[in-house]
Amino acid sequence: MSFGKMTTPVVLIGLGEYSIGDDGSAVDNPYNIKRTFAYMEQRNFGKRWINLAEWTEASVMFRLRFDPSLVLDDIRRVQVDKPSGKTYKVLSIENVRGRSMYIEILAELIEPLRMG
Repeated sequence: MSFGKMTTPVVLIGLGEYSIGDDGSAVDNPYNIKRTFAYMEQRNFGKRWINLAEWTEASVMFRLRFDPSLVLDDIRRVQVDKPSGKTYKVLSIENVRGRSMYIEILAELIEPLRMG
């Protein structure tokens, strides 16, 4: 995978300690872990997605360069910076082939609540 394919700006987001809101409900405290570029692939019927049949709810795959300073267990959300600004919930994070070159993140789209 070359840097030429990694054109989607993303923000890796962690969820901090929960706090109690004014109304008594639990509120998460998101924080940005890192801004980077990633290769983004929507779900399709290619060979790669057929092998991922167990992840039926995954709708997108992100592949980005490995960074040794990242703690992979802290990553809970991936937000596409521009132009869509969509947020995805992380389902699985994998160090591709265990070589510490790329990270592959399988995620599902978080639909915003619609009022009305």
